[in-house]
Amino acid sequence: MRQGFLALQLLIGRFFEHHYSGDLNDLTESDYVLEWTQLDRYRFVPFPSAPHPSSPGLESLFDLYDLLYWAFAFVVAVQAGEIVRERERRHFMRTSGGLEDWAYHTALFVSISVTCAISSILMTITLITLVFHNSQFFATFLLLFLIGLASAAFALAGSALFSSERLAALIVFLIYGGTAFIIEVEINPGLCIIPGAAAHVAMRLMVDLEIAQRG
Repeated sequence: MRQGFLALQLLIGRFFEHHYSGDLNDLTESDYVLEWTQLDRYRFVPFPSAPHPSSPGLESLFDLYDLLYWAFAFVVAVQAGEIVRERERRHFMRTSGGLEDWAYHTALFVSISVTCAISSILMTITLITLVFHNSQFFATFLLLFLIGLASAAFALAGSALFSSERLAALIVFLIYGGTAFIIEVEINPGLCIIPGAAAHVAMRLMVDLEIAQRG
């Protein structure tokens, strides 16, 4: 798990490199030793899975709503900090490992998509099982998945502005979480272009719909 993102970069880069050069079957044992040595030397988690968003002890839908939103905000902040850290390691991997930028960006896209899909499935199962009994699985999953992708894009944009991972994580968390207070009184559709505001509105609407259906 800790080596997954770097392993994905190595896999993508090495596969296409040997595929187009026609020597995919000529990999030597030293190639694998070198790559796994790099994996052991650089251990990190660029995109941790989202925290489990619910538990049987929650007594109200609004408690769950707040927990979901701040869980998203926390994950986005962690992503921003880890992206900054990974960016600093790219130079070493590009020079010593021979990895190109396209391999990094491809691995980044795949890891974001897989992480969002897995965390969205887990959250959807938890929500439908424990709270939103009247919701459809696919609709809830799609909503959470799109929010996750938008949040990851926001983390990428925020991490590009800072060289310090702690500062990037803090600023992204404040901006993402702060939009909840901006639209708390009145929903402004224009602000929904910000992932934090969109997530806030979407999850609040889910709570309101569930309450209305239970009516």
